[in-house]
Amino acid sequence: MDTAGRQRIAQLVRAAMAWQGLTKSRLEAGGRVHRGTVDRVRLADPTVSDAMLRELGTALGFPTDYLLDVGIGDVQKVAASVGDPDLIRWTIDLMRANQHHG
Repeated sequence: MDTAGRQRIAQLVRAAMAWQGLTKSRLEAGGRVHRGTVDRVRLADPTVSDAMLRELGTALGFPTDYLLDVGIGDVQKVAASVGDPDLIRWTIDLMRANQHHG
């Protein structure tokens, strides 16, 4: 996963947290993700592991491996995801904009 992929994930996580009214503390209280991990993901830190991204995606209610698919730029997998159609559409738009501008 490249820097652009991590930046896409960071944008998606920030947006999803805002849409869901979630704070780092509320995510951490769910017991799955440490607030430090959330900070690192939101800063596009390259040391965040795939396992951490899976856990954060689960905590945010995303389909399995959604954040990883966003990170590697797999539009087809994101489009085929079972989940909120508005989220999927927004994510695909984000990914396509990134492909054209980044």
